[in-house]
Amino acid sequence: MNAAVAYGDSGAFLLGARLPIGRPFEPTRERHLLPGVRSAALAVSRKDRRIILLPELQGPYGVVDLALLETDDAVLADRLALGVPPLLNQLDAAIVASLAVLQPRSLSTIACRLHWPERHLVTRIEQLRRIGAVERLPSGCFVRPNGLQPLGHLSAYEAKVTDWRRGLYQAATYATWADESTLAAGRLPRDPSRALAMAAELRLGVIADGVWWRRAERQQLLPQTRLWASEYVVASLS
Repeated sequence: MNAAVAYGDSGAFLLGARLPIGRPFEPTRERHLLPGVRSAALAVSRKDRRIILLPELQGPYGVVDLALLETDDAVLADRLALGVPPLLNQLDAAIVASLAVLQPRSLSTIACRLHWPERHLVTRIEQLRRIGAVERLPSGCFVRPNGLQPLGHLSAYEAKVTDWRRGLYQAATYATWADESTLAAGRLPRDPSRALAMAAELRLGVIADGVWWRRAERQQLLPQTRLWASEYVVASLS
């Protein structure tokens, strides 16, 4: 069963999650690392937020072994209640992220903010209007619905038993869309300095044998990228 586990003031509960598009979940050598990864991830998560653990999350690029979302109940409930299908198209997420709830913006303004020609946006924004992801006002300007925003802080964890270089490269891929990304290695080399230096250069975290060696740094992501990644979480929870 592929499921998300949510933690909050009332304890833990399961949220059903679709089997992600991508590689199917199969027992691997890394599977035995996941309990330690979960414990390490929860140890550094915020205690005043709703914590949702998502194993085998399909992201914009790749399937991450474990993702952790820090969110608020109201934010999560508002998004799931919208009835808007997940925005898994990068252009769709960028258009919506360029809009505000209360400040209407014209098509030319959206195009300017995204550095794209208006003609490339006309069809997409009309499709977004039809599914309720944007609203067109009588003035011809657009706003986005309240609740269509990033759900919160998203962390990615890549588990690797021995190949720490490959693990860091994969974690770096997840860092292109997750707020934080961490390699969880079964073990590091006897001299871990090269692994830690590489992680520092990439702003990645490192866990070895369930213990934090380096905390991940927050990646400098565009708002549209954060929304796009968040919508993959919505797809997993839908």
